Amino acid sequence: MTAERFRHLTSPAPDAVLLRGYGLGVGPSGEPGFTRVIEDLKSGGTPVVVLSQSQRSRIDLERYAAGRALLDAGAIGAADMTFEAAYTKLCFLLSQDLPRRTSPPGSTPTWPEKLTLQAEPVATALG
Repeated sequence: MTAERFRHLTSPAPDAVLLRGYGLGVGPSGEPGFTRVIEDLKSGGTPVVVLSQSQRSRIDLERYAAGRALLDAGAIGAADMTFEAAYTKLCFLLSQDLPRRTSPPGSTPTWPEKLTLQAEPVATALG
């Protein structure tokens, strides 16, 4: 995807963006201007959540340079959440009227902060 297409798809800015990357979260970070779109979305209060297209992969945006560029731009890794889980959690967070921009310490967490917390597994399959 080109940066221009990504910018057009996210203008006006949606409430959140689910971006499906390859494997561990590699995306088109080498595309000129792509990470700038993520930075602009984040600064406007729109979280960009990176999920894997792979059915059995865990997002690790720190593993490769392409993923790290997305992380540095402000994207949030979805850990091992499926698309459906991330979408459901985003819908829930949207309904909570949380602040969208960075909050001072001790105040109500923003929803990117809440989403990061919700990426932590609370139950795992046994056996």
